Amino acid sequence: MEHIVYISSAGLRALLVAHKLVDDSEGKLVLCGISSELLRLFEIGRFVDLFTICAARDEGIARAR
Repeated sequence: MEHIVYISSAGLRALLVAHKLVDDSEGKLVLCGISSELLRLFEIGRFVDLFTICAARDEGIARAR
């Protein structure tokens, strides 16, 4: 997600749906490389409480195991 600087409400909803689907199947969704602009939106919307957020892909893979 490192090249995304803005996400619409539809995009946030898509992430919420994905989170629920993964959670229902006992999987784990990890978001990696979030820009500071997008991270700010996630903080405002309290998405940081729902998602595991990692700086880099390697870290995300390790935390998903």
